Amino acid sequence: MTDLTPAGAAALDAVDPLAGFREAFVHDDADPDLIYLDGNSLGRLP
Repeated sequence: MTDLTPAGAAALDAVDPLAGFREAFVHDDADPDLIYLDGNSLGRLP
């Protein structure tokens, strides 16, 4: 059974192999919950 406590979530986050990918999509330091996901090959628009 999965540990559904904050400590259990933190333990899973600590060993998550995909955790580093967040940095590739977070572009706005003022709003760290805002991520960039776009299929446009030209990249992020101004």
